[in-house]
Amino acid sequence: IYVYTIFKAKPCKKNSDNYLFSFEILLQAAFFKKKYGEISISSSYEGYHTSCSYFNGIIYLVGNFKTIVLFLLAKYKIYKHPIFKNEG
Repeated sequence: IYVYTIFKAKPCKKNSDNYLFSFEILLQAAFFKKKYGEISISSSYEGYHTSCSYFNGIIYLVGNFKTIVLFLLAKYKIYKHPIFKNEG
């Protein structure tokens, strides 16, 4: 019921295809006033260490701020980016 409705009726196909996707889904759920929740799962990363480079981390951070600005612009009806346009 939760974020599944975003996938069915909202413009998630216009979302990015990287780590920003999950953040965009959360902002879309908030924008379209849909409930969302988190399902906890257990995982183990033993022996598998990964980290993001500083450059990629900055790119991700800038992407988050850009998405927040687009959310606020759409919320206050200044500019509606395609990820915040209701298509269904």
